Amino acid sequence: MRYYSCGTQNPSKLNLIIPFYARLWKNVQGTLDVGTEVFRHVELKNERAQGRDYMSRWTADHEKWKLVNATWDKDTKTSYIFDPNAKTYLTFETEKSIAAKMDYVKTKKLGGVWIWNVDQDDKRNSVLNAVASNKQCLETDDGSVEYDC
Repeated sequence: MRYYSCGTQNPSKLNLIIPFYARLWKNVQGTLDVGTEVFRHVELKNERAQGRDYMSRWTADHEKWKLVNATWDKDTKTSYIFDPNAKTYLTFETEKSIAAKMDYVKTKKLGGVWIWNVDQDDKRNSVLNAVASNKQCLETDDGSVEYDC
C-alpha cells in the first residue's frame, strides 16, 4: 500500500481486500524464526503445499473447526489456528482482524475495503456483519498521504 499510495499520491483511490474464506495448510511444522509463531515451515508434496486455498466458513463450521479458538498475532494482526498434532494451520478473518484492517484503512486514508467472495461467509454472515458494523470508511478525507514516502 505504501508503494501505491506514494506512487499515486492518491490513497483514497486504493482499497484493502478482506477475504471471507479461510485458508488451510497441511503438513505444517516448526516456526521459521524463533519467537514468531505465525510463520511456519510446510512440507511440500509434489512440489506443492497441500490444503485448501479457499475454504468457505460454512465448510469450516461443517468440519468442526472452532474459529473462536484462534491465536492472535499482534505484529501481522492475523488470526490463526495451528494444530501441531494434525500438522494443520488455518488462517481466517475475525472481528479483531477486521477491526485492525478497518483502522489501517482509516489511518492511512485509503478509499475503503473490498470484499472477496461474500458467499464464503458462514450462515450467520459473521464476517460481513463485522465489516458492516465498522463505519470508519464513511468519513471524508483531506487528500493527504499518511505513509513516509
